[in-house]
Amino acid sequence: MSGSATVNRGVVSPARALDPLFRPRSIAVVGASRDPAKLGHVLLKNVLDYGFAGEVFPVNPSGGEILGRTVYTDLRSLPQAPDLVLLSIPNRGVPGAIRDAAARGAKAAVILASGFGEMGGDGKALQDEIRESGLRLLGPNCMGVYNLPGRLNATYFWELPRREGNLAFVSQSGAYGGLLFGELRRRALGVSVFASIGNQADITHADVMDWLEDDPRTEVVGLFVEEIKDGPRFLETCRRLARTRAVVAFKAGRSGAGKRAAHSHTGSMAGDYEVVRAALGQAGVVVARDTDEFFDALAAYCAYPKGLSVGKGLAIVTISGGPCVTAADAAEEAGIPVPELKPETQARVGALVPEFGALRNPVDMTPQCDPERFPAIVAAVASDPQIGALLAINVGLDRPQFGAAFAQAKSTVPVLAFTLDVPQIQKTFTDAGIPIFPTPERAVRAFALLNRGNGARIAAKSAPAIAGTPLTPFESAKLLVEAGIPMCRQIVAKSIGEARAAALRLGWPVALKALQAGPHKSRRGGVILNVTEKGLPAAWRKLAGAFGSATVVQEMVAGGGHELLLGARRDPVFGPVVMFGGGGVWTELIRDVAVHVGALTAAEARSLIAETKAGDRLAARLPKAIPAVAKALAALARWMKRHPEVLEVDANPVIASAKGLKGVDALVILDDPLTRSDP
Repeated sequence: MSGSATVNRGVVSPARALDPLFRPRSIAVVGASRDPAKLGHVLLKNVLDYGFAGEVFPVNPSGGEILGRTVYTDLRSLPQAPDLVLLSIPNRGVPGAIRDAAARGAKAAVILASGFGEMGGDGKALQDEIRESGLRLLGPNCMGVYNLPGRLNATYFWELPRREGNLAFVSQSGAYGGLLFGELRRRALGVSVFASIGNQADITHADVMDWLEDDPRTEVVGLFVEEIKDGPRFLETCRRLARTRAVVAFKAGRSGAGKRAAHSHTGSMAGDYEVVRAALGQAGVVVARDTDEFFDALAAYCAYPKGLSVGKGLAIVTISGGPCVTAADAAEEAGIPVPELKPETQARVGALVPEFGALRNPVDMTPQCDPERFPAIVAAVASDPQIGALLAINVGLDRPQFGAAFAQAKSTVPVLAFTLDVPQIQKTFTDAGIPIFPTPERAVRAFALLNRGNGARIAAKSAPAIAGTPLTPFESAKLLVEAGIPMCRQIVAKSIGEARAAALRLGWPVALKALQAGPHKSRRGGVILNVTEKGLPAAWRKLAGAFGSATVVQEMVAGGGHELLLGARRDPVFGPVVMFGGGGVWTELIRDVAVHVGALTAAEARSLIAETKAGDRLAARLPKAIPAVAKALAALARWMKRHPEVLEVDANPVIASAKGLKGVDALVILDDPLTRSDP
């Protein structure tokens, strides 16, 4: 036998197979110690101190008594078969202890020692040996298991939160469990279950998720992932779990150094991050990009496990003006709508705040506002039909009515918060379950993650995406900025009021573009340029009548530049191919395009530019633009390599001028990473 899948454990449903691990009736602690400095003592003390109701059997060859419990010299001498065996002994003693546990009739074991598969060689041989027992094994190289509702602390952690919550956390890294528990304490959040799975010699992420699917207390599942065992099963389990719960993952091992660290840490092969990220997204998982985003997302989903209402915007409400500006900026950068409140909402708010208050969104009640009016103001904003959540911002004005107003509003609309130096308000928010974030920007990104969860859950409930699905130009442009192509600033507007607010931010005149008009918008009347404030109503009516009200408001690029095409596609034989040529309406008429297969250096990019008539014109009239174009092409080639889910990219036109490059239109077409076979 070479793996756990070949062991005959009888016919047990996945939901019940790990009950001996998470809900044991009796526990044996092998390696229990009298020395408080040793981990075997910490482990036994944790089991006893957290109120485990079943039988506990310390095991140590010296016998005697530890912490008031009779010590047994070996597992064979126990008075009854334990459901769960905890092994706090060196790695060389583990195989024999596992054999003894199986012979005594144990059902599961936790192997906390390291020195197994992560070491290679002899360690890997030890890990292969312990798989043969037929027991369900957690670890090795792990920190144990914690089930707070079951009063089970079978971990090495000295002090864990005792506040019950709706979060389950499954982690290959034990240290990341420590980070989680620190965050839970800091944010006053609770936990249901924690499992440190270590090397996954037997029990994997998918096994634990199978069990969690039947756990009524768990509404949010956090996954710290280094290696994925059995990818198809893992993704299907994620997809199934994400239909009813929020699933948030952080994938480590993205860089070469990270992959090496993952391998040395748990013996894991980390795999291609971008493929994993795309596959998880399609399975309905919200994927965090870093530690802050991971824990912020978990905090947000613990408060709002079902996410947010699809398609609604964020209202920013404050009596501290400055931070709301940075929050609004972060929202625009993230593509989050901060819609102008409806006139009737503004009228309600205007009747309650000082005349110099801000009414449109963000809403600034000002420090001079009568605190007794806070609840009515917040209720008015929350009732606006465009609003899907409130962001409460308060720095240094600790007025209890402020906290009470948002706590009351939370019953009708989700509330997130950034607060500083306001202990009374912070306590009110914490008691009400309102998540507090350390900066305005992180609060806004948490809103984005909650919104992303709606799309993820829809993805989990639907069939896999059809290959070759184009993104909207707005979504495409955001990706191309990430790819290294500067794009015009743009904001999506769903009403003429939002369009006017967007234009004021971007500066008149602006371009209006139908969001869903598809390619060749200008030929179909889906683009109106140089729209002034006076001309906005007519332009809006024209686009809305032909294409619907969803419109992109885009900054105008000054005339006199050169229109270029920067593009790429994924060839089925040769992989990524980068393209350069003349852009705008002449692209398809003149076909002035050069292509390059594979990786692209800056020098090669300059040669590619020189192959075209558009490149000749640049060299003659604007030679200073060539390095910037070459840099963007090389960056696009690297981005295509990092993103195997991207089939095609078309940035056209990209305007080259003395001020630099600005992409005006974009199209990105995505593949289905779960069914693709890359060249």
